[in-house]
Amino acid sequence: WGIEPSYLVSPTLRVSARYDRVVLDAYDGENSFRVLSPRLTFPLDGWGELFLMYSRYWYGDKIHLRAGQVPLVTEPDANVFKIQAQVAW
Repeated sequence: WGIEPSYLVSPTLRVSARYDRVVLDAYDGENSFRVLSPRLTFPLDGWGELFLMYSRYWYGDKIHLRAGQVPLVTEPDANVFKIQAQVAW
């Protein structure tokens, strides 16, 4: 589940923050992680949008490393930056 409130600062800028709790197994709520993602959205004259977003992940103790990652040497990604363009026609 998640929530994303947003605020239209001006016709050319929207600010939002998304919070998600991701449960990987419906019968095991402890096997979950959380994500907080502040985002800037720049509308492009009605034909698209440009997004700049940062995401911070918090993992529980039961989240496992991906294949190829070495315990105590590598950790799951905790900080992610994203640039995205979206066009509609």
